[in-house]
Amino acid sequence: FDWMGDVQIHFEALVREIQRASRANSACQAVVGVLTGVIIAAYAFGHAATDPEILHVTVPMQKLPASFDDFKICLLCDLHASTTISREQIATAVQLCNEQQPDLVALVGDLMDGSVEKLAASLEPLQSLQSAYGTFWVNGNHLFISGNPTQLTEHITSNLNITALRNEHVNITNTAGDTFALAGVDDWTAASRGGDEGFGADPAAALASIPATTEVVFLAHQPKHVDA
Repeated sequence: FDWMGDVQIHFEALVREIQRASRANSACQAVVGVLTGVIIAAYAFGHAATDPEILHVTVPMQKLPASFDDFKICLLCDLHASTTISREQIATAVQLCNEQQPDLVALVGDLMDGSVEKLAASLEPLQSLQSAYGTFWVNGNHLFISGNPTQLTEHITSNLNITALRNEHVNITNTAGDTFALAGVDDWTAASRGGDEGFGADPAAALASIPATTEVVFLAHQPKHVDA
């Protein structure tokens, strides 16, 4: 199983989805707000000692209030803390993210490959992520490959100052009183691998009760599997 190749495919698919959405929205004359995305992909850790790749993406959004112009989200994907991805390498990704001075941090799955007992120390640098609106996380398929997804989820949310978005959303409200919804879902493989522990993707639940006039930023580890 070539997990490094799998990570790169996921990353490239994510970039294509963001760029596709950006092109589609930029054609709308009603665009009033712009999100700035900083994607830090850790698959580069698999190539000697190189740093993660950083990609800057600007995403025009139709319903985003102008007061959110240049709101910056740092998206960290596929860190894969493991016996081969060290605490120091995770700390490097955290440092790079903090250097972007994001307004919000999004972790989109596959934080670790292994048990809490073995990898808790490797994940500790995530406590140092800095942003005005906090750090949010959606799970990925490797949460279920690693086994005991409930224990891993509880560790991430209880010990790392990270908010999980499991088929739910939160409202991000700025000092001007304007809001957008940040939604997230379990990975699309969750039901087949962790259904007995209550895991399973439910996009409808994540979007429930969001007003039609509110902009949504939707987080998923494998966005190509979410039916828009």
